[in-house]
Amino acid sequence: MWGRLARLILAAAWCAAAQQTYDPLKPLTPEEILIGRIRVVAAQTFVRLPNFTCVETIERSRRLSPARKYEFLDTIRLEVAYVDGKELYAWPGENRFEERDLPKMVGGQGAIGTGDFALHAKSVLLGPSAKFEPHVIETLGGRPVYRIGYRVPMASSGYIMRMPPEEGVVGYSGSVWHDKETLDLVMLETIIDEIPPNLPLKRGEKRIRYKRLPIGHDDFLLPVSMEMTLTQINGAESRNVMTFSGCRQYTGESTLIFEEPVETKAVESKVEVTLPGGLPVPLRLSKTLDLEKAARGDLIEVEVNRSVKRREVVLLEKGTKVSLRVSKLACSSSPISHCWLALLPERFESGNKTGRFKAEVDRNVLENSMSMLLKGVPRQQLAQERLKLGDVEPGASLIVVRADKRLSSGYEMLWRTLDD
Repeated sequence: MWGRLARLILAAAWCAAAQQTYDPLKPLTPEEILIGRIRVVAAQTFVRLPNFTCVETIERSRRLSPARKYEFLDTIRLEVAYVDGKELYAWPGENRFEERDLPKMVGGQGAIGTGDFALHAKSVLLGPSAKFEPHVIETLGGRPVYRIGYRVPMASSGYIMRMPPEEGVVGYSGSVWHDKETLDLVMLETIIDEIPPNLPLKRGEKRIRYKRLPIGHDDFLLPVSMEMTLTQINGAESRNVMTFSGCRQYTGESTLIFEEPVETKAVESKVEVTLPGGLPVPLRLSKTLDLEKAARGDLIEVEVNRSVKRREVVLLEKGTKVSLRVSKLACSSSPISHCWLALLPERFESGNKTGRFKAEVDRNVLENSMSMLLKGVPRQQLAQERLKLGDVEPGASLIVVRADKRLSSGYEMLWRTLDD
């Protein structure tokens, strides 16, 4: 017991020394001991973290001034992995994670940030730059917690804020909330309030909540939600509401560990096939698409509705699985209730045959669907509606559908392959 206590006090002294000159003969204050204990618990928490992955869902919105209501922009779904201390990203269903520029990956006009998974909390609690204030005891979520204020000045900060085309290091302050009994991190607040003049930012706020979740056969402290608000100099605000779910242990580029081991059988080797351009490919939805829950990044499973032939040779059999990814979803009640859906073609697979599905929606299909669904709407107004949608990701095709809650299974689309 005494050895453990001695190690704890030494750890507290080391932590305190990071903030001021340490006198080994001077007794530690209760505040220094508390900060030291919290940092020891945090260090144990981060050291124990396995490599794992979670589904990250981000809802982005904005408003032009604080007096207005937030306007919904989009919902994005992706996978984030914490691997060997790094945060990696992938679209759902991709077979590998990479160190990507997240703002470029998701695009759009909304705010986006990185490091929310684990790196930011690690920087505040274990880095040498945070200056902590005396604690207060509060109640959060029905349990007693320590709330401790902190500040990281710009001069010693490593927090880089990107607002293309500008970027710069910012200073920030905030609070951390820790469970009074276990000292587990419950919530981390960050307020960006020291900003270089080249950034068009007035203030930024972010709150991340944490909870113990099962991964494999143990529980680990993980973020479960985050809300971030950025206020620009002109008064416009952008907001992200983020949730993490479906966390699993990650053991390789495409291998996930589930609770029960599954017997593996010998898999027939795949043959990569390249489709010629100009093939009309009739597709239909395999499963109903819930437009209220769909998000950018989601994979949609469709299948070939009729066999596709060229010179009596079947190139795509009926029932061939084709994957399309949601690139954009925007619904409007004006002038007539409708939704724009941008779909990015990915791959097809049938038996041992697979390949890239390089194609686009037949242009006549889009024009016909627009004329039928938006019948009676002046062409000029239709053009304005299309302009409001903004840019569409290269390679994605647009369709327009009724703004019902669901796009039913069996919904048909005609695509046409493109030359590789």
